[in-house]
Amino acid sequence: MKSVEEAAAVAASAAHGEIGTVRIGVGGVGPLACLPGLVKRLNAEKPGIELVVVGQVYSQAGFDLVADGSLDLAFVRLPAVREGVSTRVVFDEQLILAVAPDHPLAGAESVALAELAEERFIAYPPGGVSSLRDLMVHACVDAGFTPRIVQYGPETSTIMAMVAAGLGVTLTVTSVIDVISNVVFVPLAGRPYRTQEAIAWSQEHLSPAAAAVLRIAEEVLPTP
Repeated sequence: MKSVEEAAAVAASAAHGEIGTVRIGVGGVGPLACLPGLVKRLNAEKPGIELVVVGQVYSQAGFDLVADGSLDLAFVRLPAVREGVSTRVVFDEQLILAVAPDHPLAGAESVALAELAEERFIAYPPGGVSSLRDLMVHACVDAGFTPRIVQYGPETSTIMAMVAAGLGVTLTVTSVIDVISNVVFVPLAGRPYRTQEAIAWSQEHLSPAAAAVLRIAEEVLPTP
């Protein structure tokens, strides 16, 4: 019975063009935590659509690849913008310190950014790849120092593995707390540094299938 119902759903979706592959870019582990709920709803309501996740797509690349049609959708970090690309916020975040379990600050209730001036930092590569790196540097400069970056990681899980190994500390976002378990997260004292994660699309290249994913995402990942 289920296969009959599924076939009927596929046929109904196909009649509206809501069938095929939708490519979505993801850069960090935070958005990955959102995907299971989205995929579950998509499979139930639009079984003719296959969601293909493209990893290591960070904000600027996400905007560019959506703008030229290489990707249908992408998770991006605001306030970055790109002409011709629309966005909708899916969750709010703020910066938080990540340290190794045996780091002296691991037991602190909170830490002032200025206390990190002598720390070794691990970050995404330079060159505008990650807006999170830019936010980290901006926050440190606001606190009166330039972070001493000693290691680069291509994506969040690699950076966190290096933090866990004691190679340095990093500033990350609160959405990773639920998906990373081998480091200790310490809140920052004082003014919070906030950022927003959004889903991006290009109206020019938006297929019926991608539009269907966006509609379902509005329910699964409502704007906070």
